[in-house]
Amino acid sequence: MSGMGCVDMSSSVIGNTQTFLISIVMPVHNAERFIADRLSRLFRLDLEGVEVVIVDDGSSDDSLSICHVTVDGKKDTLLISQPHSGLAEARNTGIHAASGEYIMFLDCDDELLEEGFEEVKRHLRGADPDILMGKYNLMLENGKTVRPLYTFPKCDSALEAITFIYGSLPDSIWNVWRYVCRRAFIVRNNLFFTSGLICEDLEWTPRALHAVMTIEFCEAPFYGYYYNMYGSVTRTSGVKRVLDTNRIVAESVQAYACEPYADMLYNRLAREMLYSVGGYLMCDARERMEFRRLVNLSMAYLNNCGFLPVRIFANLRAVIPFVIWSFAVNAAKSLYNPFKASLGPLRL
Repeated sequence: MSGMGCVDMSSSVIGNTQTFLISIVMPVHNAERFIADRLSRLFRLDLEGVEVVIVDDGSSDDSLSICHVTVDGKKDTLLISQPHSGLAEARNTGIHAASGEYIMFLDCDDELLEEGFEEVKRHLRGADPDILMGKYNLMLENGKTVRPLYTFPKCDSALEAITFIYGSLPDSIWNVWRYVCRRAFIVRNNLFFTSGLICEDLEWTPRALHAVMTIEFCEAPFYGYYYNMYGSVTRTSGVKRVLDTNRIVAESVQAYACEPYADMLYNRLAREMLYSVGGYLMCDARERMEFRRLVNLSMAYLNNCGFLPVRIFANLRAVIPFVIWSFAVNAAKSLYNPFKASLGPLRL
C-alpha cells in the first residue's frame, strides 16, 4: 500500500496487499512526550521495501493526533487505532495487519540504528532465516551510549545458536525487539503474544526459540534501547509483574524440561525468579501465598541451577522468611543498579 492509511481496528484486522521485506510494528500508548521525535528518527532511515505499522493502543493523551500529523503523506505507512488492549494485543494487531516477509518490533520510546538496520536488510536478503537476532545499544538518560563488545559466533545449526543465546550471551535475551522474525514463521507456529501479561517477552522468547529451524546473527547493533524511559512502576502493575514472572517461570521450567538446552534456560529463568522476589513486599496476604506457591513449583526444577544466589535461596528459603529475602534482593539491586549501565556487555 502506498501512502499513509488509518484504520479503526475496533472490530477487525485488515492486512495490506503489497509485499515488503520488513514490516516494522510499533505499538504506541500515551507516548505524547517523545513519539514525534521517535517517528522522526524512524523516517530518516532508508525505508525502501519497508512497511511501517503503527498501532495506537487506545492512548488517552495526544499520541494518536501526533502520529497522524507526523506520518501524514509518508509512504508505505499504516496507522491503526484500537481500544486499549495492552502491549501484547497491540503487537498481535500489528502482526495481523503487516504484509512484510519479516516482522521487526519497535517500542515507541526506542529507535532503530541506521548502520545496523542496513545490515539487517542485507542479512535477510541473503540468508533468509526464520529469525535474525541482533545486538542493541543501551541509550542512557544522560545522553551516553553503552555499546556491546562481544562477537556473535558462527553457528552451524539452530541448536548451536540457541545454546549460545541461553548459555553465553552476556546481555538480555528476552526482549522481542532483538528478534527479527519471518512473518510466516510466526503465524505457522502461533507465535502471537499472550494477552494480559505484563512481561510477555519472557513467555514469548522461549516459545519462539523452541520452534525455530534457522537462526542468523546480526553483528552491528540495530536497536537503540532507551533505559528506564517510563520511570516508576505502580503497586498494581508491580505486583502483577512479579506474579506474571513467576507464573511464566513455573510453566516454562516444566515445558522445556526435556530440551537439550534446559539447564542453560533454567539458569536464565532462575535469575528472573530471584529478581522478582524483591516485589514480594508489595504483595498483600493472598498475593504472597500465590507468590510462594509459584516459587516452590519452580524450585523443584531450579534448585540445582548454576546461578549461585538461587542455589543459596533453594537451600535456605525454608528457614529464612520471604520478607527477609525480599529486603535482601532489593538491597542488592540498589547497590548493583548504579553500576549496571557501566558494566555494558558484562551485564547478565
